[in-house]
Order: sequence, then structure tokens, then C-alpha cells
Amino acid sequence: MTFFSLPHALTRAVYTLTLALLYAVILAGQLLGVAGAYRPLPVVLLTLVVFVIVARAYWNASEGFFKGILSREPEKRSGVDLVLGVAGAALIVLLILLPIARWPYSPVSESLHWDAGIYHLPKALEMVRSGSALDLSISYGEYPFGYESLLAFPALLLRNGFGFGAAHALTCLYFILTFWLLLRRYTGLASGFALFLSALVMVSGFFPEFEPNFWWMFKFLFFTVAKNDLFLGAALLAVLLHAPIGPRNNSRLVFPLGLAMATMISLATKPNSLFVALPVWLLYLGACLRQRDFRLKEWVLSAILVLPGILWVGRNLLVQGYLFSPKVMAHQQLSIAANLTNPYLLENIPRTLYAALAIFLVTLILVFVKRWISPSLALAFFLVLAGFALSPASGFYQDTLRPAEINWRFGITVLAFMFLMPVVWVAPWIEKLYAWIQRRAVPAGMLGLAALALAGGILWMQREVLEYRPKNEIVLYDQFREPVGTGGYFSAYDYIHQNVRDSVVWVENGLPYYAYGPGFTNSTTQSRRADFLVIFKTPWLGVAKDYPPYLSDPEWLREWEMVYADPEGRVYRRIQE
Repeated sequence: MTFFSLPHALTRAVYTLTLALLYAVILAGQLLGVAGAYRPLPVVLLTLVVFVIVARAYWNASEGFFKGILSREPEKRSGVDLVLGVAGAALIVLLILLPIARWPYSPVSESLHWDAGIYHLPKALEMVRSGSALDLSISYGEYPFGYESLLAFPALLLRNGFGFGAAHALTCLYFILTFWLLLRRYTGLASGFALFLSALVMVSGFFPEFEPNFWWMFKFLFFTVAKNDLFLGAALLAVLLHAPIGPRNNSRLVFPLGLAMATMISLATKPNSLFVALPVWLLYLGACLRQRDFRLKEWVLSAILVLPGILWVGRNLLVQGYLFSPKVMAHQQLSIAANLTNPYLLENIPRTLYAALAIFLVTLILVFVKRWISPSLALAFFLVLAGFALSPASGFYQDTLRPAEINWRFGITVLAFMFLMPVVWVAPWIEKLYAWIQRRAVPAGMLGLAALALAGGILWMQREVLEYRPKNEIVLYDQFREPVGTGGYFSAYDYIHQNVRDSVVWVENGLPYYAYGPGFTNSTTQSRRADFLVIFKTPWLGVAKDYPPYLSDPEWLREWEMVYADPEGRVYRRIQE
């Protein structure tokens, strides 16, 4: 094995294992969750079997695909490219993957985002507790549960929350590897140099003083554990990576197996992934028909691989009789696409959206100017733009009669293309300059030292991210960072943790995740009547609010008794009949 091939064999191996593990874990969640058999033994066995099968199949079939992506790589890797690759990998591992994998013992995600505490984690833990994904009473329970299956896997095995960080770190690795491979495929830049560029954009959010920085959202989503937006973005980028989309030298290169696996993951995560995945498959179908290369067995196998990603459709129709409730469907009216004539949108377009449209327009122009850019790349950019615009709540938060709030966490694929496309524009000049540098010892040495100095400086300035913070363990157990309770309890949640097991606990003005207790024995389902009610005086959003008036209703008090109270919250227990 040559010095050139070893790094790429490693890249291919790591990507194969990452994609196969994600596919296996999520498939197990979809099949066993819908079947009501999400228990440790069948989950582990099915995950291992599927992982081995798909990892072996992907590895054996992907050699030609990866050679096509890396076909413009120099025959011999230079020392400076190795240095840049090592510097980029160090930034990614030390500033992103390691702190997230160590969570909660790191400065990452020192509080749970409301999405995580209200529905992502409760959906996962309800499946762990009951063995089923058929309970749709949890907030947004009717949504797909692919990302929740990823969270449920470590929770099922460990019966605690210490595996959530590792699951999220795997998501980050998936996103970063896919982004890097897209940059390699679209530009042909040397791998080490491309990895260093990828690392710089990934860590750019660590420096808010640099303006404008369109990619600060990357860091936000990296460091927000238990949210699925990054995961969906990674899956959609993976769909595009394996699709017949690329520069002119590999625009017809397609890997159906990888395309099917990435599509399953994306459809199992959010329904709006269809806005990107479906056109990509239609594009591939058209190419097969034009080339008279339609292989029925290949398409049947692809359909089988994708099918688990839409099992939630049958679940919803079976359990509730319709796909989505009117309340969920109303979120579509908050999208950018649904408000193209709304003055509250047109008068509040942020510069990032203007920049995205400008980059797309330039890309489109370059398609027709001396055919500089492959039309397929402009199509890919259009798909991610359209998918973002069509995503529910992408333009407004609660209603459309207030200034627009463009929700960029739904547009992470757009942000990725806002970096990829400008690099594609200038890639020929960058390649020539970089090739010239590699052939000369002095410029190569200076570039290598500059890269090491820059990476070292960034690591030094952000060294607090590597700190070990045992006190942050509280984020797994309580919404409050400091004690607010009485009688030796940390808070109302702590009362539940110490005294309540195997009960239904409802939480108002707080995060239901914290009501599951040690071993996740409790439930927050709304499909059964509550045994305990935890209610907080001040909502987690910080808007002042007193306790609801029904707590003083004599009729209500005949059914409930208060068993705990502190300045922030109360716990009520249902009086046994």
C-alpha cells in the first residue's frame, strides 16, 4: 500500500463504518419500535447483523465510487498536504468531537435546548421505557423518530444519559466527513488541504468577532446535544454526495447503495427531507432510462433499504388515522415558501439569505459562461435552497404577523453550499497555486508551518473547550444549575428523582425529560392519566407567569394533593380513590 493510498483507505473505512452504524441503529429503531419489540437483546442483535451486512456491502461496492471522487488527487502525497491534513484533523477532533463525546463532562451544552427536553429525549426514552414507538402523545410524537432512535440506543443499553454525547458526536462526524468528501468531489483539491479548509469553516463559530460569518450555526448545532437538525443536514449532504451530481469529470458518478442508505436516514429523521431526496432519485431514474441502464434488481434493493425510513407513515395512519394533525400541518404556513409575498418576510430578509441567493445566482451564471460550472452543482444548490424554503417554520416562529425570523438550523445544507460553491468557482486557480507550492521546498515549508501555527493558535485560544467539568453533570438531572429546592431537595425535579418510580409524571412549564428519573422508569405519556404533576411558576423561557388558577379550584384539589413546593415549582400527587 502506497503512502498515497493509506489515508484514503482510512477515509473510506471510517466513512463506511460511520454510515453503516447509523443506518443499523436507526433501522433497528424503526423496525422494532413499530413492532413494539424495542428491547435490549433484539435491538443489539438486529443492529449488529445489519451493521455487518451493510458495512461489508458498502465497502465492497464503494471502491470505484471513492476512486471517482479522488481521481484528481496527485499520484504522490506531499509532505505539506499531510501536515495540513493533520492540522485540520486536530482541530476537528479536539475542538468538536472530543468535547461532545465527553458530554456532560465538558463545557458543551451546559443546558438542554427546549427541543431536546420537550420532545427529542422524551420520544427516545418513551420508546426505551415501553419498547414501542406507537405512543404519539409526546409532543411532536407523530414526527419521524430516526434521530430519537439514535438517542434511544445508548439509553437502552446504559439506562442513563451518559451516551447522548457519544451519539451526538457520531452525528457531528457524519456531517464533517460528508462535507469534506463533497468538497473533494466538487473541486478535486488535495485531501489534506480540503480537510484543513473544512476544519476552518467548522470552527469559525468559535470566533464571533469575525463578521460576517455565515457559518456560525455549525458550532451552535455541534454544541447543542440532542437536536436533530445537524443530523438531517448530514443525511441530506450524504444523499447529494452519492448522487449523480458533481463537476464535469464525475457528474455521472453515482453510488446507489450509499444513496439508498442516506435516503433512509434522512426520511426517518424529518419528512421535509423528501424535498431534496425525491428529486435526486428522479434525476437518477432519468439518467438510467436515458442510458438504457435500468436494473430492476438494483432498484428493488434500493427500495428495500429505503423502506424502513418511512415506516412512521404507516404508524401514524394506523394509530391516529391521518399522517399529521392540523396543529403540525399549520407549521407549514410558517415556511419561507408560504410567505413569499408577506411584507413581514420581504422587509426582514437577513444578509445571510441575500448572500445565499447571490452565491446561487453567480453559480447559475457560471453554468452558462464558458460552461465553467457543472449544471448538476447548480441543481444541487437549488434543491437545498428549495428544501429550506419549504421546511415548516423556516421563516417565522409562531405566526406570520410579526417580523420574520429565518431559522437557519433548518438551512444547514444551504450554509454548506454557501461555502462549497465559492470554492468551486476558484478551485482551478487554487489547485495550480497549491501544486506550485508543493513542488518547492521553501513555500511548502512556510505553508505547513503557517497551518500548524494557525491550528495551534486556535487550539490555545479555545483550550477551555477541552476542560473537564464534572459539575456539568447536573445537566443530565436537572434544569436548574443551582439549588432552588427546600427540605434538602435540589428542585421539584429532584423530588421526583428521589421518590417517584414507575409512574406517569406530567410536567408543565418545564422539560419533561427530567421527570423520567433514575433508570428512566417513569413516563411522561399523555395517553394515560398522570400520577404526579410537576409545575413551575416561571416557565423555562423566562417569561414571568404565576401558577395557573386551576390549582386553587376546590374540585381539582379533591383529586390532587401537594407533596412538595419550593419558590420555583411544586409537585402534586393524585389522591388515590
